[in-house]
Amino acid sequence: MVIHIYVTRQRHVENLLLLKKLHPDISVPEELRDSAAAIEALEPREFEGFMKTVNIEESVRVIQIMEEEWTYIGSRVWLKRIDSFTLFICF
Repeated sequence: MVIHIYVTRQRHVENLLLLKKLHPDISVPEELRDSAAAIEALEPREFEGFMKTVNIEESVRVIQIMEEEWTYIGSRVWLKRIDSFTLFICF
């Protein structure tokens, strides 16, 4: 069984770049690669300023909360085991 979850309707580019910063193995479309590289190169303090500027601080908190229960396994996939069930979230 596959369940897809629609995560965001707003700031999808910013959220994708945020995920790329947090998990470098995530691929981004070619037209966003320069932006992703620039964001990846930011120092922590600069990145905090970026988050405030584009208003994605809430997205960071949501991802951090999610990753307390879900394990990132790579390639935009998180998993959670509940007894004999394994759930996957793909972004």
